[in-house]
Amino acid sequence: MLAFFRKIRKNLLSENKLTKYFFYALGEIVLVVIGILIALKINNWNSTQISYQKEVSYLQEIRDNLEQDAKRIDSVLAFNHKKVPIVKGMMQIFSNSLTNDERVALFDRYSKPFTLYEIFVPQRTAFNNMVASETIDLVQNGELRKALISYYEYDYTGSVQFRVQQMNRRIIDNAFPKFFTREHTKSLLGLSTELPTNDELNIHKEQWLISELYGLIYIINLQNQGVLEFKQNIEQLISLIDETLVNNP
Repeated sequence: MLAFFRKIRKNLLSENKLTKYFFYALGEIVLVVIGILIALKINNWNSTQISYQKEVSYLQEIRDNLEQDAKRIDSVLAFNHKKVPIVKGMMQIFSNSLTNDERVALFDRYSKPFTLYEIFVPQRTAFNNMVASETIDLVQNGELRKALISYYEYDYTGSVQFRVQQMNRRIIDNAFPKFFTREHTKSLLGLSTELPTNDELNIHKEQWLISELYGLIYIINLQNQGVLEFKQNIEQLISLIDETLVNNP
C-alpha cells in the first residue's frame, strides 16, 4: 500500500502536476489524521471498556458483601430474640420467693448463654480493595458512590452496639464472681473453700444489677432498631447497584 502511494507521488512530480500533487498530499494528510483519530477512538473505547469491566467487577463483589451483611443482620436479630428471655430469666434471682440455692441454680442455668452477644459489622473486603487501589472513581454513579462511602465509613461498633458489649461485660465482671459461694465452688470445682455460703449470698439485693439487666434489655431493643435501619440502607444500596449495572453500556 505504501509503495502504491509512493508511485502516485512520483508520477505526479515527474509530470510536473504540482496542483494535483498538492491536493494529493493534502488528501494523504487528511487520511493520516483520520487514521490517528480512529486509533485514538479505538484506544479510548478500549480504556472505557476496561474501566467499565473493573467497575462491574467491584460492584458485583460489593453487592455480594452487602447480601452477606443482610444475612448477618438477620442473624443478630435472631440471636437477640433468644437473648432477651435469657436476661429476663437472670432477673428472676431478684424474686423474694426464691431461696439462695434456687438463685444459684438460676445462675447456673443462664450464665453460659448470658456471656454471649452479637453485634453487626459490615463485610468491607470488596470496598476496601477498591479504596486501596484508588479506584473509587470507577463508580460513575455519583449517588451510588456517595452512598457506598457513607455506608462503609459509619462507625458500627460505636454508640448502641458498643453499649451492648460494654453492659454485657460489666455484668459478667461485677456480678458473676458473687455467685461463687462455698457450695457452688464445691459443686463446680470439687474444692473445699472458706468462701461465703449460699445463705450469705446477697446478690438479690443489688440494685445496680437489676438496673443493669433491665438496661441491657433496653439497649438490645435499640440495637434491633439500629440494625433494621442498616438493613434498609443495604437494600437501597443493592437497588442502586442493580440500577447502575443495568443502565451502564
